[in-house]
Amino acid sequence: MEPTHIALDADDVVVDFVAGILDTVNRDFGSDVKPEDITDWNFGQFIDEIIGRPWFEWLEDHAWLWAQKFKPVPGAIGGIEKLRRAGHYLEIVTAKPAWAEDAMWEWLARYKPRVHRLTIVPIANSKKHEISDGIVLVDDKWENCVEWAKDGRPAILYNRPHNAGFGTPPSGVIRAENWDAVLRIMDLPYLNWPTDETEDTKTWMWQGYWR
Repeated sequence: MEPTHIALDADDVVVDFVAGILDTVNRDFGSDVKPEDITDWNFGQFIDEIIGRPWFEWLEDHAWLWAQKFKPVPGAIGGIEKLRRAGHYLEIVTAKPAWAEDAMWEWLARYKPRVHRLTIVPIANSKKHEISDGIVLVDDKWENCVEWAKDGRPAILYNRPHNAGFGTPPSGVIRAENWDAVLRIMDLPYLNWPTDETEDTKTWMWQGYWR
């Protein structure tokens, strides 16, 4: 496959975000919430009552978690290195409030994923398909992947409990169980991968689930 521009989401694709938060919440509040219990994108419904306030407000006070607690998603650092060695251009595209930007940079400095650039998407306008010029998106948010595919570019939905309820992805989106699956998808030789913004990106059809 020809090298292309891959846009990678950060939280729960590269950064083990939910697991890191739950580990801290469970430790501090004596709870036992597991990542598989988080079955919806609305994180607050699962932990707000435990911590006694909105979780995002709590997270702002714990922004240090990115650098000190959040680990890489298993397979992410090595997977990124393999993609870079294959010639792909790698961009992390993540929606972050201003208070989390420094924390994201600290995480990158600690774990050093071999990406070419970081793009911060404002929370107020988290439309990644409007901001990134990447060709392929890897993201755990269903809506991001669907919007990306509607824009004529293929997306890989990184499987998480909070997106499992959406079922089979639409055309242009494929669900990957883990980083090994992401690498195998990116290595498929028979797919008509667009290498730039040509008409191919408008007619590209793709659907499935890789484990």
